[in-house]
Amino acid sequence: MPMRLTLVALFFLLPVSVSAAAQATAGHRPLVSKGCGFQARIPAGWRIKPSPSKECAFTVIAQHRSDGDLELLVRDGTLDAGADDLGFTKDNGKCMLQGEEYGTAVQIEFASWIGLQGSVATRVYEKRGYSGLGEPTRAVLFDRKHRVAEVTCYVGEELVPEFVKGFEFLSESPH
Repeated sequence: MPMRLTLVALFFLLPVSVSAAAQATAGHRPLVSKGCGFQARIPAGWRIKPSPSKECAFTVIAQHRSDGDLELLVRDGTLDAGADDLGFTKDNGKCMLQGEEYGTAVQIEFASWIGLQGSVATRVYEKRGYSGLGEPTRAVLFDRKHRVAEVTCYVGEELVPEFVKGFEFLSESPH
């Protein structure tokens, strides 16, 4: 029986200020977003672009990769709320990711966060509506305090793990 998780979305983070230089290629140097409380070390050839309409939402463009783009949202919340938002559940003590079926999720951890990661077949919707089945890889990262990062890539399984290994929450609060 899936665990009921409550979604809490408090979007009162400071607006992100990502300079043009930060949007350009960053060769394994950290991109720091103090307003959203994180830094990310992205490989050469990758770019990060802030959303024009949503605070602390980004598209990570991994050029020359068939994986497609990665979506990142950093917000206030709990691990349970972020997990619920991305479709993670617990069933008989096992972490699962639900979509058109259930897939096994794994626990992941880094110095500044703990989280869950998994891939499962699901319906994919684009701006024009339903576009078919895909197998997105999703991860939710929790800073063990009050912030979560939701990471999704709709094509392939390698981009999310590659991105999250370079992601860190900043220790100082963006508030």
